[in-house]
Amino acid sequence: MIVRRAAQLFILAMLLCTLSGCMASARTMNFYTQDELDARTRAVSAPVVIEITPLPTKPATPFVATPSPSPSPSASPTPTPSPTPSLEPSASPTPAFTVEEIDDRKAYLNAGSANLRTGPGTGYDVVRELSENAKLTVTGESGEWLRVSAGEYEGFVLAEFVEYGSPPTQKPTEKPTTKPTATPKPSATATPKPTATGTPSATATPEPTDTPSGGANDYFTDANGYTADELLLIAQVVHEESKGTSVEAQAAVANAIYNRLKSSKFPDTVEGVIYQKNQYTVVKSKEQIAAVKPSSKAVEAVMRIFVNEDTFLPENVMYFRAASKGTYWSAKYEYYATYGNNCFFIYIG
Repeated sequence: MIVRRAAQLFILAMLLCTLSGCMASARTMNFYTQDELDARTRAVSAPVVIEITPLPTKPATPFVATPSPSPSPSASPTPTPSPTPSLEPSASPTPAFTVEEIDDRKAYLNAGSANLRTGPGTGYDVVRELSENAKLTVTGESGEWLRVSAGEYEGFVLAEFVEYGSPPTQKPTEKPTTKPTATPKPSATATPKPTATGTPSATATPEPTDTPSGGANDYFTDANGYTADELLLIAQVVHEESKGTSVEAQAAVANAIYNRLKSSKFPDTVEGVIYQKNQYTVVKSKEQIAAVKPSSKAVEAVMRIFVNEDTFLPENVMYFRAASKGTYWSAKYEYYATYGNNCFFIYIG
């Protein structure tokens, strides 16, 4: 495009020069002959061949589009691996209970049987069943439960089923007092000798006893909403739990049973309270307690509490145990008083 433009300008310049020459010639026409003028005219009118020598040009440098450096794929920098945390043993889950450590204390199970569990509650698995008088070692406390060792086993058992100390010595089973009558051996027949006639000795009359035969009606009659059988059952338990104590001490045991009957936390029938599992250790079976003959003091104590309703213990005194165990049971029980051979407690939870 530049070369073409230059050629056009050059031609224009030449034309201007030619026109200038013609004008000069016109001014000097008077000095030329006709032939000369014709010759000049022909010369002017003759086509002018202009040889245009193109200006030397530099070879066009081919335009090569240099691609802009594409950003090198940011080789996504290899992420520096975060240091692998050292594996530490995961902590065992926090137990749902706490145990207060206490000095080891020898104890035994005071109930007919109880479950040894993996934790302080009935929702935990049973390790094994403990039998009455099983020897225990108390090592901790968690609420109403005690952590104990029983031989090679360890677990939790309700505090109310545990007595501190050594289990009582088992008394040997009494042998029957009635001996079988031996069959008399036949004696040799002897010649009877005459005997002096005398006054025949009177047959000894057995002394009357005041011990009832054992029927409920021999002790009680239905009274104050209780049947004679129910009153007898209570008297049998009172007798076994407080042998050899005063009427007041036996009345305290009867009063604790009475409070349970009136409480919504215990069964509302006499049999329900007496036969409730693991509550009264003297009630090993219905047959065993039915064979007990209550003393007159036990009968009087039951009459005082259940028939006359002459109660003297607060309504929340419903627990007792042997006074030989001491006045401390556990943090869940508050000592109230001692009557005879039993200490009485209030459960405070």
